Amino acid sequence: MKRLLTILILLLSVQTVDAQIVRPPELRLQFHRAERAWRTGASLHEAKRRLDQVIAELPEDTEALLLRGKVLLMLDDAEGAMEDAQATVGLEPENGEAWLLFAEAARTAGAVDTALSALKEAGDLIQGGADLHVRLSINARMLGDLDQAEAFARVARTQDPGSPAAHLQLARVFVAKNRTDAAATVLAGALENGVLSPADVISDRELQPLTALPALAAWF
Repeated sequence: MKRLLTILILLLSVQTVDAQIVRPPELRLQFHRAERAWRTGASLHEAKRRLDQVIAELPEDTEALLLRGKVLLMLDDAEGAMEDAQATVGLEPENGEAWLLFAEAARTAGAVDTALSALKEAGDLIQGGADLHVRLSINARMLGDLDQAEAFARVARTQDPGSPAAHLQLARVFVAKNRTDAAATVLAGALENGVLSPADVISDRELQPLTALPALAAWF
């Protein structure tokens, strides 16, 4: 709790930046190369190195801070990711994805109270994006809030009925809630509509045991 209060005080002490950051050509090139390295998975260390250069010159570049936070989290540097996410939400308090990254990094670092607080902020701010709602659901589940995890997964499926990740996540939440029949119904609907393939279910170790249920007999 003491750590959470400290973080909140720091957030309040940072002024919101209204002016959009304009990167000089060289830094713009560095950012795009870093983004490409991150998206392709070619080199997370290269992405971080390039982003370090951008942020050293433009410390209030929230887009670069957010991306570096994602890179650091993938590099298992949860504390570093928390710092970048904290800086981003301090500069852009209405940035729901930044709050979500803050929650993910805090959860990974073991700061549960901070993660729960950040996740609530993220959930309140994020309106669209099935992928973001899947991430919200994953974190809610891992933090033990299964009802919220179900709600986020349902929103993800509603926003994008063709999202395999949304159906899989909702089914996983139902498994966690010991509602295996409901999970099987979700999977059956997705299989019927071609959103999921039998291989998608079999390859998921949490969902694979459901293939023995009558509701899924037609596919397995």
